[in-house]
Amino acid sequence: EKERKLQWVEQSLQKLGERCRELLTSFYYRRMSMAQIAKKMGLSSEKVAKNNKYRCIQKAKKLLIESPEFSTSSVPTIKAQS
Repeated sequence: EKERKLQWVEQSLQKLGERCRELLTSFYYRRMSMAQIAKKMGLSSEKVAKNNKYRCIQKAKKLLIESPEFSTSSVPTIKAQS
């Protein structure tokens, strides 16, 4: 079950653009701070990184809802972090 969820998340991340994928991966998988992400990605501030993260999450949700595989019973719960 856990492997299936990870595979599902990886497939979903592939549908995002490179910048969103890098930002979300840095934050959720690598546990980098917003300040570290901003510096790594050449963003002007931590606040810009945080706003970009929000937009990327919204884009991911939209992609997931529009995907033919989407079903609330098959979507793993991903706990949001601020």
